[in-house]
Amino acid sequence: LVYASISVLMAVLLVIILLPYFNNFVERNIEFGLFELGFIVGSLMCILVFVTVFSGGYPALLLSSFKPVKALGSTIFTASKSLNLRNSLVVAQFSISVFLITSTFVVYHQLEYIRNKDVGFNREQIVVIPLHDEEARGKIDIIKEDLVRNSGIAGVSASSYYPTTMGNIYGAEITNDTGERVNIEAIECLVDHDFIDVYEMQLVSGRNFSKENPGDSELAVILNETTAKKTGWADPVGKIFTRRGSNIPVRVVGVVRDFHNSSLHNEITSLVLLIPDGNYAYLSVRIQPDNISQTIGFLKTTLEKHSPNHPFEYHFFDEYFDSKYKAEERFGTVFGFFSVIAVLIACLGILGLVSYTAERRSKEIVIRKVHGASVNSLINLLLKEFLFLVFIANIIACPAAYLFINSWLNDFAYRISPGIEVFISAGILTVFVAFLTVGYQALNAAIANPIESLRHE
Repeated sequence: LVYASISVLMAVLLVIILLPYFNNFVERNIEFGLFELGFIVGSLMCILVFVTVFSGGYPALLLSSFKPVKALGSTIFTASKSLNLRNSLVVAQFSISVFLITSTFVVYHQLEYIRNKDVGFNREQIVVIPLHDEEARGKIDIIKEDLVRNSGIAGVSASSYYPTTMGNIYGAEITNDTGERVNIEAIECLVDHDFIDVYEMQLVSGRNFSKENPGDSELAVILNETTAKKTGWADPVGKIFTRRGSNIPVRVVGVVRDFHNSSLHNEITSLVLLIPDGNYAYLSVRIQPDNISQTIGFLKTTLEKHSPNHPFEYHFFDEYFDSKYKAEERFGTVFGFFSVIAVLIACLGILGLVSYTAERRSKEIVIRKVHGASVNSLINLLLKEFLFLVFIANIIACPAAYLFINSWLNDFAYRISPGIEVFISAGILTVFVAFLTVGYQALNAAIANPIESLRHE
């Protein structure tokens, strides 16, 4: 009860100290206020009573059941049931550790896969500026001309959306190469002539929009590969079709390589790029990596010059892209943290068990040592018993971890396929930690002076 009470007080103190850091981590404002205090105190009292009764009551009942004659005599109480309970708890602790470590490995590798995956465009060094003001939208061509004169700017594009934010539906009914009528629905993105170049997308056939072709502004579209496949045309370039609800025919001038127009949680969807008559909502500016702060200042000055009432806002596209996976980042961090905690608790459990076993078998160890057993053989005597428990824990944890991992990865349309090496790595790590924990205590027992164990006989 005393130990548990001290632990509760320390836990409350840690919560008070760490709460601001936790709020910053989860981007929430959670307060440790008086309203919650009653519930927290009640919960802690229930936990305190449970821990005291469970961990203190059991050995108290066990000790009170001893017969005085046996307790004072030479009979040694084996407590086989107690040992089985201890072994079960150690297996449970290491099973949880293996589960968390394996899950942490998979989350880390999935996040690395997201960071390094080719998404079909270059998201680095792009500054996105929302165009809230009508005056700024009306002067978009003049603003672009002013911006590209700066040596710190590699290119500028205006668009209604930018990758991962596209939303409006573009519908059309076309006739494919076999004469069949096909209904096509795709996400549309209104762009200018520089959009593909600024985002460094790749054309797989045809050409980009060109200012040398005035008709591109109304009569040309570029499809992505997914849309091109749905049309059933062997070569979509040059094909003409009419948008649903419109009598104006448009011509396919190019096919752009598929790029992710949403997060990796979703599959790449059909996409149509077209040039509208104005109505742009964003500026995408590719900047040079040198003197970024000066370039941002120039962007602000230029926008304010042409639209004094325009509120200057911007964000880096790569940061925006990464922000779509903040939940996964937090998930991985939390799993990593609890993996460390679980391993520490498991090590404490196995340390207590090996200490108990070494004490219980101290006379056996001494007799073996007196009869010539080496230190290594005595260490192996204790090690094999506990490493077997860790091995059992791995067998129990791996199926549960596999089911959980696959359930979590199913939320991603593009995902890794974790192999057996993930489970082997988690198993090796837990075995290594257990080996160090048990080995240290086993070494102390093996090199102990025999006289110390036999002096009271």
